[in-house]
Amino acid sequence: MVAPLLSTQNIIWQRHYSPPKPSSGSAITLHPNHHLAAPLLSTQTIIWQRQYSPPKISSGSAITLHPNHHLAVPLLSTQTIIWQRHYSPPKPSSGSAITLHPNHHLAAPLLSTQTIIWQRHYSPPKPSSGSAITLHPSHHLAAPLLSTQTSIWQRHYSPPKPSSGSAITVHPNHHLAAPLLSTQNIIWQRPYSPPKTSSGSAITLHPKHHLAAPLLFTQNIIWQRHYSPPKTSSGSAITLHPNQHLAAPLLSTQTIIWQRHYCSPKPSSGSAITLHPKQRMRLPAADSASSFGETIRELQDNLIRSHAAGVGSPLSPERTRMLLALRINILAKGHSGVSLETLHRMVEAFNASCLSYVPERGTVGASGDLAPLAHLALGLMGEGNMWSLKTGWAEAKYLITALGAEAVERAQAIARQADVIAALTLQVLKGTTKAFDSDIHAARPHPGQVDVAWRLRSVLDSDVFPSEITVKNRAHERVQDAYSLRCCPQVHGVANDTIAFVKSILTTEMNSATDNPLVFGEQNKIVSGGNFHGEYPAKALDFLSIGVHELASISERRIERLCNPSLSELPAFLVTEGGLNSGFMIAHCTAAALVSENKVLCHPSSVDSLSTSAATEDHVSMGGWAARKALRVVEHVEQVLAIELLAACQALEFHRPLKTTPPLEAVYQLVRMVVRPWDQDRVMSPDIQAAHKLLQEEKVWEAVVPYMEKYSDSLPHCPTN
Repeated sequence: MVAPLLSTQNIIWQRHYSPPKPSSGSAITLHPNHHLAAPLLSTQTIIWQRQYSPPKISSGSAITLHPNHHLAVPLLSTQTIIWQRHYSPPKPSSGSAITLHPNHHLAAPLLSTQTIIWQRHYSPPKPSSGSAITLHPSHHLAAPLLSTQTSIWQRHYSPPKPSSGSAITVHPNHHLAAPLLSTQNIIWQRPYSPPKTSSGSAITLHPKHHLAAPLLFTQNIIWQRHYSPPKTSSGSAITLHPNQHLAAPLLSTQTIIWQRHYCSPKPSSGSAITLHPKQRMRLPAADSASSFGETIRELQDNLIRSHAAGVGSPLSPERTRMLLALRINILAKGHSGVSLETLHRMVEAFNASCLSYVPERGTVGASGDLAPLAHLALGLMGEGNMWSLKTGWAEAKYLITALGAEAVERAQAIARQADVIAALTLQVLKGTTKAFDSDIHAARPHPGQVDVAWRLRSVLDSDVFPSEITVKNRAHERVQDAYSLRCCPQVHGVANDTIAFVKSILTTEMNSATDNPLVFGEQNKIVSGGNFHGEYPAKALDFLSIGVHELASISERRIERLCNPSLSELPAFLVTEGGLNSGFMIAHCTAAALVSENKVLCHPSSVDSLSTSAATEDHVSMGGWAARKALRVVEHVEQVLAIELLAACQALEFHRPLKTTPPLEAVYQLVRMVVRPWDQDRVMSPDIQAAHKLLQEEKVWEAVVPYMEKYSDSLPHCPTN
């Protein structure tokens, strides 16, 4: 009998059916009412006919299709394919053999090879390399080896020394060969000394820095155009600025204060360490200051190791560099009690691109981004000797702020370009510019609304930039357009104002002292507080998601108007021969899907709070998720607007030989450099990706800026945008 057919509801055993007598088993047929075997997800229409004897093929097994199904339906999982029991395959040349599990005579899904058993007597030849691997004893099944977690490096293996001046080793706690995609588990040997950088107490970025989000609004980071750092693999470097008001003596003084308060062997002198639920616990008394210092160092190492409990995909190297740069920027303010040695080491690590493996999940945004920052420190500390007292990176919202800064910069870029794309759509739909009259927006002077209206006027038909399309249709100009066209200043405007608000919040965050406790050198005191709480950036980034999402929401409605012939007076789905070609039909569906996904992502994460750390952290911000989903929302907005940009340029083809305004023609020519017009259907995904790249690189904005400046010069009383 054919073993388990879990989804064969359409297959009925017909008791009256008498096929030629097979040697064993029974036969099946399709129900007479189901000549089409609907759902064909698991190839239920393939029937083994045991009486069938085809010519022998090289594989030793044969299958046949049911006579009513001459089409070879998808063999996605071949669950109904049975290996002939008499089949004896030849021995493979690889030196290993596989067999089907005795309880699985059907070739059940082999997606993860769980039913394939390595023969226990198999002894593979030794590999040619200097190391050997073996299967973990608890994994006799060949489980998925996607990240080689079940491969164990033989402990007796001694790799050759690298030829460079520094050596690397696998962290002693990582005996499994975990993924080394970006050398996250590789630790610089203690004797390694990177090139010395200049002294000081602020940091600067090389002009060619490749951080994911420009740090243009970090007060302690100074651009030094004359600075020529040593060449690093990343192409960027930082140094401590010698002229910053935060001088070395002040940092040293604060370190002394920290040591005085926290590093005395006498319990009465302040040796109590407040660690969340252990706020009343004291470190054990020590015989000397040196032994107490060793205890402190052990505590710091333990904190970093125990707090490195993040999960999920790692942050990209660019975002990890952003995280490290922000940490240096905050420590340079001088309220964290960090020593100059530590700060210099961090700068050297940045310049050497010594970046840690930082999982993106694991922060609740309350007592700071503890898990991400612990992972950041873990990759830098070696065996703990690199760090002095108070080097635990224990507080602050750096992950939230780092990812949030990138989200703000990208949102600001796409918001500007959304105005240009909307203007192009309005032009090809023969819309009116009356709704952008400056008097209308002066009567309701929200800054974002006024700016968007000005940008629309600067690229649409005017005395400065006339449009042949507008001139031809002026006699038939509508009194007003649909909301998705007419209300662009109001909808785009509030998105711009939201971005500006969030940027102001994050600017303050990036340049604030958010450690706990804080050291105040001039007052000779250390005070515990709550500056680490992530509510400000969490709420702001929730606002950002909600605000910037509307750019995609209204863009999708404009795509609908472009594709719908009853609304656009253009060919259906913007392609000729509509019965043969689908044009932008599914591209519009993609835009709708992205907008729908954003609706879920816009649910605020900061409205939720879960008590952690034995009820000490009894209110948290959940800002880490607010930052990560804000980035996803912004990316979806970019993709939707990329689709609208392509659709608007395609619509312009049907107005030829007429031309639009010079700035919009410049945008059209930019797009046509990477995407050709559609005269018939083709794979659209690469075209969407190409347009998305243009938006990410702000090429659309760069194309119109010279025209906006010319428009502004012609109207001296207009704002310069």
